[in-house]
Amino acid sequence: LSHMAELPLKFNSQENIEKGKFYDALDKKAEERKKAKEPIRDLYDQLQEMKANGKNEEANQIYYALPDQAKNLYDDIKQGEKTKATNSLKAKIYPIYLDLQKMKEKGQKEEADQIYSELSSEEKRVYQLIKKQFITYE
Repeated sequence: LSHMAELPLKFNSQENIEKGKFYDALDKKAEERKKAKEPIRDLYDQLQEMKANGKNEEANQIYYALPDQAKNLYDDIKQGEKTKATNSLKAKIYPIYLDLQKMKEKGQKEEADQIYSELSSEEKRVYQLIKKQFITYE
């Protein structure tokens, strides 16, 4: 019994250990990618500012001159920004979505349609995303 008490106990199977190694490798790769994005983030911000100031052609020239790996990192940052903006707008539109659904349930479809028609095209796009996301399966 004294020998057994000194042995470390392992409750993991070999399969769990291998899965753990895989997820550790994924985490390591994600951290490497995050570090690689840091210098590209500054460039991304500069090019977005240039575009905001109407210098689209200059910004595009700089972007297209980037090596492929830097373009991929730039595109990841851009996609992340789009996703963040979409999620922020979803949070803003969700209460409107709920109100319009209640109005439709009460038979106020015309009023709901009028409110919906006053949304911007981006707000309508996000509204439709919310509608798909919260579809009911009754």
